Amino acid sequence: MEPANDMGNLRPNPAQMLLLRASLMQGEQAVESLEKWKSSTDLKAVDGGSQRLFPLVYSKLVSLGVRDPLLSTFKEVWVETWYENRRMLQQLTDVLRLFHGAGIKTLILKGAALTVLYYEDFGVRPMCDVDVLIPTNKAAIAVNLLKRSGWIAESNPSVPERLMPVRHSLGFKGPTGLNVDLHWHLLLECNQADADLDFWRDPIAIQIDGVTSFALNTTSQLLHICAHGAAWSKVPPLRWVADAVTVMRKSPVKIEWRSLVHLAQTRSLVLPLRETLKYLRANFDAPVPSFVIERLAALPLSRLEVIANRVKTRPPDAVHPLLSLRYNYHLFLRSSNPCGFHDKFFGFADYLKHFWALDHVSQVPLYAIGRGLKRAWSRMVWQRAQSRRFDKNV
Repeated sequence: MEPANDMGNLRPNPAQMLLLRASLMQGEQAVESLEKWKSSTDLKAVDGGSQRLFPLVYSKLVSLGVRDPLLSTFKEVWVETWYENRRMLQQLTDVLRLFHGAGIKTLILKGAALTVLYYEDFGVRPMCDVDVLIPTNKAAIAVNLLKRSGWIAESNPSVPERLMPVRHSLGFKGPTGLNVDLHWHLLLECNQADADLDFWRDPIAIQIDGVTSFALNTTSQLLHICAHGAAWSKVPPLRWVADAVTVMRKSPVKIEWRSLVHLAQTRSLVLPLRETLKYLRANFDAPVPSFVIERLAALPLSRLEVIANRVKTRPPDAVHPLLSLRYNYHLFLRSSNPCGFHDKFFGFADYLKHFWALDHVSQVPLYAIGRGLKRAWSRMVWQRAQSRRFDKNV
């Protein structure tokens, strides 16, 4: 039996690969993959990432006319997903009306856009929240609108604006319980003032319960999916594979592959795009042209990409805090565009002020010392516990 994988990883394990193939491949390939998955998996201990694929497997089996003992189990998850997605999308319209009434344009991201435009089935793609992108220069206005309407920020709820210079998005919970991730930048790596202009070009109109918004064009949509797919995840990272393959197969508009490469190159995303497209092409017959892989392989990698790869492809506990801090500060420098050593030196203090949500730069040194002492104390306690455990075993 394949052990459950609740700790997550960077790529699907063999059992998860079989379930993905059961949901994405055609005909006998899908059926054979499902049978192999059933025989190699403890059905009482299926990981959370695999459970998120159950609705898509159900849809595939129904389309193939396959009757399977697990069909009822898959259908239960499909029904629950359908209900939850409809509820969230209906509540999303209140947020869209709020922003549109203030003259703020919106782009619907991730699961909501994929469900409506590509999956075309409210039951097959589970969502935990809905994601909305607004123009960068409207971020403060949008945050204040949500606060005045009873929404609470998940981080620093009293003054969420303090986190905006060092974040690309912020989660909010609404009066009805809906979770919305408000983006003023599409991606953490794309945080310069004009970084999102390309993502607002040629958007696809999307209708949600009579309210019109927009979604990323197909090329930007694929970049967004792949950028997220290149990162470690506590929940086994499976959905991005299904999302990417579905977009490539069902896109009503042809993907502009050369533009995709250019977007990745100008945003320090060459490495994640290269690795994810190679993986999709090799394992799921994704229609990725060979010249795209070759072009990405020939491009040089920026210093930021190398650091990002070390930070994002490992569990947070396995990343040294200083490396993570270095990565996030590099991103901050890109957005603040410092000039010379003086700006960088004092910019770091300013960055820490925002990162730790402090009131003044003068608080940074004392706060940093406190964090260091707390970390040292935790480390000492852990080492003593390990030593006592070792003594007992001896």
